[in-house]
Amino acid sequence: MTPVAYFTQNKAVKGSPANSFTYKNVTYRFASAANLDLFRKSPDKYEPEYGGWCAYALGATGEKVEIDPETFKVTGGKLFLF
Repeated sequence: MTPVAYFTQNKAVKGSPANSFTYKNVTYRFASAANLDLFRKSPDKYEPEYGGWCAYALGATGEKVEIDPETFKVTGGKLFLF
């Protein structure tokens, strides 16, 4: 999923390999070149909290659990995936 879309479209959007960018050893895919450009300019703004692991599980038990990209919350300018 493209992390920028959570902020700009308030939904999970599948990214394209043609619009890929690696940041902190994680390869992100973006739905558009415009979203890729936004991420490149300010990756820390769009990067998911907790490394993209389930925020609830990490907070409750410290366990790294896969997320459902459709289950998320943007709050305080931060992206949390569940």
